[in-house]
Amino acid sequence: MAMAGTRPSTGVFSGEYNGAEESLWDSLSTPSKYKLEKVSQKDLVEWVEMAGRLLIERVYPVMKSQYSVAKKCSEVEKKLMERQEELISAQRALVGAQAQLVKLQEQLLEKREQVITDVKTTAKEEMRSFSTVLEKECKTSLAPQRIQRAVATASEDRSCNIVIYGLTDSPGDKEELLPELWTTLAEKPLVKSAQRLGRFIAGQTRPMKISLASKEMQSCILSKKTRLRESELFSRVYISPDLTSEERVARAVLVKKLKEEKERSPGKSFRIKGGEVVEVSSGTQ
Repeated sequence: MAMAGTRPSTGVFSGEYNGAEESLWDSLSTPSKYKLEKVSQKDLVEWVEMAGRLLIERVYPVMKSQYSVAKKCSEVEKKLMERQEELISAQRALVGAQAQLVKLQEQLLEKREQVITDVKTTAKEEMRSFSTVLEKECKTSLAPQRIQRAVATASEDRSCNIVIYGLTDSPGDKEELLPELWTTLAEKPLVKSAQRLGRFIAGQTRPMKISLASKEMQSCILSKKTRLRESELFSRVYISPDLTSEERVARAVLVKKLKEEKERSPGKSFRIKGGEVVEVSSGTQ
């Protein structure tokens, strides 16, 4: 607060004053020079009016500004509180989600352990069953005679062998028809061995594999096999080389192609030669 006789230099009452205001201020703020009872009623009214004007012009705007700032601060504080509550709510939701995630992970681990246990148990049971079946099968399928036969089949030379299909079969087959078959072909080959392939089944005809003494004999018999079509006894008999399973598949493809060519061109003749189906001219038949 300003001392008596001194016009304030700061605060709402600082600033520019006109001469009358300054004079009135000095007269009212210096009691040593002017006594209150000497102040006229007019001066007192002017001083009150001046004080009211200064209050309206200077104090009120400051108070209004301070109120506005306080209101804004209150609004900001309210918004901050709301944001803080939202943040707390989000944190709680995050904590809940994390707890749920941990629970799901625990459940997943439990299920994984259960699946692993089930798989191990199933694998053990399957292996036990497989071992039992394999042991039973091995007792028959891996018999010494079958092993020797498999080794012999893998190592034998097929170039001297032929396989006869459609030859009449019987349980005690002793190749009784072979001499007559050779007579039909006008050949007397040296046969090293002859055996039926597979077990005898009534109503079916097993192929017969013949091992000849040389490849020349095999080639000679194969070149005359078409003569069997003219024989009443052997018209349904067919002779082929001793082929592997892969070669038999390839041969079946060629035979199918041969039939298709014959159906497509009835007036022409075809044969399998060199792994291909070729047309046979009338002069080379």
